[in-house]
Order: sequence, then C-alpha cells, then structure tokens
Amino acid sequence: MSAIVTRGFITAGGINAAFTKAYEHGRLEVFDWNIDPFQKYNTFNFVLGYGVHLICFNGASQPNVQRYCSLPTFKDALKAMMWNAILRQLVTCIIICTGVAVFATYASCDPILLGKITKSDQIVPYFYINELVWIPGMMGLFTSCIISAVLSTISSILNSLAALTWKDFLCRFAMFDSLHPVWKGRCIICLCIAYGVVIMVLALGLGKLGTIFETMFTVIGGFGGIMGGCFLMGLFLPFANKFGVISGMGASLSTLGFFVYKKSSLKIQLNTLPTSLHDCGNGTDFTFARNATVDFAIVQQHDWPSKLFTISYILYPFVGAFLTIIIGSIGSLLSKRFLKEPSESCQHYLHPLIKRLYGIEKKIFTVPEQTELLQFSST
Repeated sequence: MSAIVTRGFITAGGINAAFTKAYEHGRLEVFDWNIDPFQKYNTFNFVLGYGVHLICFNGASQPNVQRYCSLPTFKDALKAMMWNAILRQLVTCIIICTGVAVFATYASCDPILLGKITKSDQIVPYFYINELVWIPGMMGLFTSCIISAVLSTISSILNSLAALTWKDFLCRFAMFDSLHPVWKGRCIICLCIAYGVVIMVLALGLGKLGTIFETMFTVIGGFGGIMGGCFLMGLFLPFANKFGVISGMGASLSTLGFFVYKKSSLKIQLNTLPTSLHDCGNGTDFTFARNATVDFAIVQQHDWPSKLFTISYILYPFVGAFLTIIIGSIGSLLSKRFLKEPSESCQHYLHPLIKRLYGIEKKIFTVPEQTELLQFSST
C-alpha cells in the first residue's frame, strides 16, 4: 500500500497536486447530510449503518470474541480493542491516500472508459501492473500480501465456525461425544475443510452483487447486524428467550436475503461522478473506449414497492439488528404467553445496570468447560 501511495503521488505531481485534483473532481466531499435511506452513500446512512456494524463486529463477532477470550485478563482485552481502534484509523488513512493517489493518476484518462478494465475493483491491480511491475519482486510481493491477508482472516473464521459447530451441535450426540480426543480433533479439521469448500462456492456467486466492498459489507454487515441484535436482546431485554431470539434471527435473515435477491434482480444502475479521456496522451489505444454519457449518466428510477429493495446496503446492519430485536421481542412475549417459557432462563446474560433497574438478583451460574474445545481447536 505504501508503494502504491508513493508512486501515485509522484505520478500525480505531488501530494498537494493529487489532493487538489481529487477536490476539483468532487472526490473529497466528506459530508452529505441528505437523509435518504435509498441514497447509496450519505452521512446519515454511514453513521447509522456502519456504526451498528462496528458495534456488532467488535462485540458479537465470534472470531473477535475468541481473540478477546484468549487474552489473560479483561484489561488486556480492553487494551487490544483500543489499539485496534487506533490502528484501524491508520489503515483507513492509508486507504484514503491510496484512493486519492490512484484517482489523481487516472482522473483524465479513466481506464474503465478506455476499456482496459471493466470494474472499479480492478483499478488498483491495474495501477500496480502499469506503474510498479517494473521493480524486481514487486509483483510477487503484491500477490503474497493479498494471499496472506485473506488467509489470516479466513483461518480465524473457519476455526470459529468449526469450533462452534462441534461444541453447540455435534457434541450433543453420543456418537460424537464418545469419540477419542484424536478423532474429535480430526472431525473439527474436516469441518474446517467443509466450511472452506462452502465459502469458495459462495464466492463464485457473490461476485454478482457489486463491488468487493459492497459484497463484503452486504454479507458481513447483514449477518453481523443480526448477531448483534441477538446479543443486544440478551443484554437489555429481561423477557427475551430462545424462542424469540430464534424467530427474530430467522425472520431477519430471511428478510435481508430476500432484499439482496430482489436488489440483484432489479439490476440497479447508480449514477457515478464523471471521469474523462481528454488527457490520455499520444499513443493511447481508443479501440475499446466507451461513451461516459451512455454508461454512467443513466439512473434507473423505481416505484413502490420495488423502491423498498433499493435501500442502501450500508444500512443492512441496522436493518438486521432492528428486525431481530423487534421480531425477537414479539416472539419472546408470545412464547411466554402461549408456551409458558420461563423468562428467567436467560436473565444471567443481562447487563448489571439492567439487573439493578429491574431489581433482578445476581444469579450464580457455571460456564461450560472450554479446555477440551480449545485443545481440539489447536490440534
């Protein structure tokens, strides 16, 4: 990333020149106070949607929680979260500089309009190949960085999925629980492989949802919001029970899945900021050049109820958490009324402030032994 930023600023004529060019083309408009949930990007949607995503991702994501629990003390976990927040801002700054540098390089000679690439996701690899591949070893370094970054994230996710599947589901069956520890470890390894195959199959279809960031945020943000809503119910709603949580999560997952399906079927064409080809220089091949007016200026309008499915994907975490809490609360109250489910069954998960507010006595409960699970996960 540092090499891309440095080369981009040099090509654009310096840091000041790059940011000036980005500002003149409207790429540094940070705040947009328009309140419109159907607008793809604005400040309101970002604060509401991405804010809920950060809360759920850092507080309810199994890989993150697993990392917190691996630390020796609670204070160490807080320090890890604080350092994560600080370093995340540094990474964000580097990403912004990368975008500004690459845009300043191609602002007047857009490779998409030239037909060199087909999606905006390809702009950074295209820049790297054209501007840095002449340096010995840079192509291999770029490839290795991408692969290592992906593997470090996927490995944690696969480990968490396999461990949860084993502990929460398979261990409840005698045929699995009675296995020798070595075979239990091998079963968890097989689960990791199976989940890896499923992820690869899903990746083939998710590419149709839009850009990499949009696809990532749609999937992770949607699931994270639903999981966060489940955690928030356990923390703040004394009457929440398993029937309500399951119904809320199921209904929310079905709703968001239907929204994503309908949105992809509508083939929404969103307007983008203009680019040009007026400064491509001599010798540029315009054989596959496209007309910017035809490709980018048409914005398809939708009427109700189809317009409902065009809600910004940035709001998916908020929608998932909101639906989970609302439907889960209704399901909990109905199950308490008709199924006689005791509301006290989940009260040991409540936040201490909520316990004091409702006058709920502190209950002592035991935590299932995790030593065996950790041993299997490390096998």
